[in-house]
Amino acid sequence: MNKFINILQFLTRITIKKDVPYEKNMGSGLIFFPIVGIVIGGILLVEYLALTTFVSPRYSIIVIPFILVISEIIITGGLHVDGFGDTFDGLFSYRDKDGILEIMKDPRLGTNGVLSVIFLVLSKIIIIFILIDRDILWPIFLMPMIGRYVCVVLSYKSNPARVNGMGNMFIGKCDIGTLLASSAFTALVVTVASAIFSKSFVQAILDIVIVGVMFILTNVFEYLVSKKIGGLTGDILGCGIELGELVFLICILLVTI
Repeated sequence: MNKFINILQFLTRITIKKDVPYEKNMGSGLIFFPIVGIVIGGILLVEYLALTTFVSPRYSIIVIPFILVISEIIITGGLHVDGFGDTFDGLFSYRDKDGILEIMKDPRLGTNGVLSVIFLVLSKIIIIFILIDRDILWPIFLMPMIGRYVCVVLSYKSNPARVNGMGNMFIGKCDIGTLLASSAFTALVVTVASAIFSKSFVQAILDIVIVGVMFILTNVFEYLVSKKIGGLTGDILGCGIELGELVFLICILLVTI
């Protein structure tokens, strides 16, 4: 339980036990990443239900997507969004490996980072707006799980780009058992949610295929980044979480019958 609490408190601003013993081998807690995603999704679900109760229907379809996206950023303390911006700042700087890593380490956000974060937030708000309008709600609350599953995949057999870095506690620390268990858990949750809410066997199959697509795209992303800077960083993991959520929502939007 302490390991789960450590991971939950590391990935979010949620505090359960301030005095929980620090887990030295945080990488072994990767198995809990998708579960933390479900916790975040559960909070967003409760928030959505409250908003639909108290916000006028005239404004809710516009207000709710904005509040949900901002709420997730607040819940995570902007940790992953910061990694997203830093990653785009570095990778699109046209520098060599050392230059890219130096830019990613800089606490200041450059033009590429600012533009990428604006694109990310607006894209999420627009897609969630469309999904709510179509009454397709379950992907919105499972997207945090998918994002953190992507982080698990990125951590499998990958190498750190820096000798010392916060991300090194996870990068390369995912074993085959954790990868398979996380993949099976994520696919099962998506399949059950899709089958229950879409009431379509074909749709459930399409949605489970999306999980496979996410797995493939994540490995392509890891390969391209590693080829450029020789490995991954904590910023890259955070970027992967945000990209995973966005790509998942886009895929659902494209294949929903």
